Amino acid sequence: MATRWSSPKPRAQAAVLIALIGFDPPAGVLFLLVFIAGATAIGTQILLYASVAQLYHLSVRSTGLGWASGVGRIGAIVGPTFRGVLLAQQLPLQQNFLIFAIPAAVSTLAMVVFAVSNARRTNAVQFATA
Repeated sequence: MATRWSSPKPRAQAAVLIALIGFDPPAGVLFLLVFIAGATAIGTQILLYASVAQLYHLSVRSTGLGWASGVGRIGAIVGPTFRGVLLAQQLPLQQNFLIFAIPAAVSTLAMVVFAVSNARRTNAVQFATA
């Protein structure tokens, strides 16, 4: 069984909410969507460290956490640049938010794969010790 740290649900919620922002909701709904999308996106970044700590053996755990943090920082640098490229393309607002929901959807799939592999590994260890 996957642990609570490897749940892909918040990331999936972030992907859906980011996509919904571009559909021009009323102001109150927009504020709520932005708040929840931001909370779930930032919350899953924090949970990433716990997931990475489970993934790597103790001897390489700090290196794994460093790489995970580094890849996240690359996204923080490339994201605004990519947004500028999208603005230069003059795409509709709706399409922009759908494009920005793609990385959240990809990370959701990665977390699902992690949760499934972690569950299989846990079940194999429990079966072997039984």
